[in-house]
Amino acid sequence: MSLKFPTISKLPIALAAMPGEPGFSVLSRNAAVNASLSSATFCTATGLSKAGICAGDAKQLDGLARLTGSDLPELLRSSPSKVSGKFTQLNKQQFLTRSIRKQDLSICPVCWIEDLEKGAQQVDGCVQRWQWLPRLASCCAQHCVALCELPYADYTTCYDHLLRIAPEPAG
Repeated sequence: MSLKFPTISKLPIALAAMPGEPGFSVLSRNAAVNASLSSATFCTATGLSKAGICAGDAKQLDGLARLTGSDLPELLRSSPSKVSGKFTQLNKQQFLTRSIRKQDLSICPVCWIEDLEKGAQQVDGCVQRWQWLPRLASCCAQHCVALCELPYADYTTCYDHLLRIAPEPAG
């Protein structure tokens, strides 16, 4: 017999999506700021599907948008969504799924510093941006500087390699 727990419908701290931020980044930031051990635990508590959010499922992104106060059309545009086994759509452009960054998520160092300087708005650091995800992107369009590897260690991949989260604690 499995126990059914009520889901959280209002977050103590809700961080809305930043411009260009995909759903998996919004999910990760809100999980962290609300003291969840992982994004999977956060999804269980809120009734969201982590795999659905990572795959760009419109219903799951709508639930995330409502929970965080994010703009749904912007979140849909900025989130990668699987079109088929080979193709992913991102910001109304279609890519081979293998051209979306896998093991090497990158960031713009200037954007990173700007996000850290924003302070209270960015409780947990830098958000991911859709512009950094395609493998063909090697330069920040806003600052014209080279993208660099995401400066975190000990990350594992999520559904279809798009979300990087801290590993589940042993126990």
